[in-house]
Amino acid sequence: MKKIFLLGNAFLCCYLIVSCTSASKEASVIQISGEIAHYDQTEIILESVLGQHKTTVEDTHFIFEFPSEDVHFYKLKVGHKEIPVFVLPEKPLRVSFDAEDVSSSVQFEGKTAKESQYLLNHGKVDDHAMGRRVTLDHRVDYYTAHKAHYDDKKRILDSLHSISPKFDSRFYDMANANIDFVSAEERIYFHINQSQNQDTELVEEDFTFLDSIDFNRPEHLHIPNFKRLLSAYVSYKAPKQWMSSIDEVFEAIALNLTDTQTKELAYFMEIDGAINYKGIEGVAEKLAFFKAYSTNAYYLNTLDKGFQKWAHLLPGEKAPPIEVQNTKGEKTTLSDYYGKVVYVDLWATWCGPCKKELPHLANLKETYKNNPKIEILAISMDNNRADWTLFLEENKLQGKQFWNKEAFSSEWSKKYLVNSIPRFILIDSDGSIVSATAPRPSQTDKLIPMIDELLDNRGTSI
Repeated sequence: MKKIFLLGNAFLCCYLIVSCTSASKEASVIQISGEIAHYDQTEIILESVLGQHKTTVEDTHFIFEFPSEDVHFYKLKVGHKEIPVFVLPEKPLRVSFDAEDVSSSVQFEGKTAKESQYLLNHGKVDDHAMGRRVTLDHRVDYYTAHKAHYDDKKRILDSLHSISPKFDSRFYDMANANIDFVSAEERIYFHINQSQNQDTELVEEDFTFLDSIDFNRPEHLHIPNFKRLLSAYVSYKAPKQWMSSIDEVFEAIALNLTDTQTKELAYFMEIDGAINYKGIEGVAEKLAFFKAYSTNAYYLNTLDKGFQKWAHLLPGEKAPPIEVQNTKGEKTTLSDYYGKVVYVDLWATWCGPCKKELPHLANLKETYKNNPKIEILAISMDNNRADWTLFLEENKLQGKQFWNKEAFSSEWSKKYLVNSIPRFILIDSDGSIVSATAPRPSQTDKLIPMIDELLDNRGTSI
């Protein structure tokens, strides 16, 4: 197994040069300009780990020009598409593309065109392919697939770098580190996934490859995929990995990171991740802490906007309508169950953590099987109805089973901000939200008291 890339002297020197020439750098400028066809917006965004720049699009043309920053990797954000670019001070880059077909129409001109083209063609992480590798059952199969994938990434980078003109030396070092950071991220998630699927403790020897990576070097923040690796590292250090509470994750950050900028990014990502994937319950305190800790306007504005998106899903708000199909293909809506407490499980046959909750969901149904005041609904987010029905048959799943035909694209999924599963929703008998991100069935110490209080029937569920 190839060891994780240890940043060498050449890479260190490039940062020392940047530091030593800070006085002259103040006068240097980053410039990215271009032309967009079929673009119906008046604004375009350029984003880096440091934040965002915005500029107007006038008669299909745009230009970004600002004082040089200690970062060379940016992303042009065009709707839901992103164009990665590598840019250096005083070396303007021009980007032209068609907004209706971004990926195949991009053209770069300038000193860093070759580097930017590499990022466009080879820099994006294929999360679906990574997910398939991470979920392999056997270590030998995983390590073989992992090594082949990242060896190929290195081979492509080296082969392109060998062509004259070669890549910028700073870019080449950073691109190498970038590959190694994603490789390390994947290995972390593989071992976490293995331990969770097998209900075993993590083996520290499996993580010795992380010894060669210094997580407290702020210059790493400017390498695009370090952010992903940092998130994975914090998950690994948290006591329950993906099941850890935000308090436990914050404690892991405080214990394992010392660099102020790196900690700031880790805190930001944890709050942002909670807001986007877990909801805002319990997050307000951490957001207040972060506002006292950070002065980064981009981070703070992002978190405030994310927090506000959940306003219609706070406890006491009317639950947005839900429309699904039952096993016979008949339409069913949430309003059919008004007058009862409703616990909703959003899951899919392809979701490992979802399937781990199914036995606990069955136990929950058994707990309340004689109570007519509650309904427990399982809603599949599978894209393929056949996958869902076959799974129900093979596993003999009981109770009220439904299918969300449009999955994550359905209007109600968007209203509930369903960005990941498993996800659980608890609604009271008046049709109002109790929790849009309720505890899992396996978290009986939290879930049962909540349900019993709603039923006003404490103790009779046992």
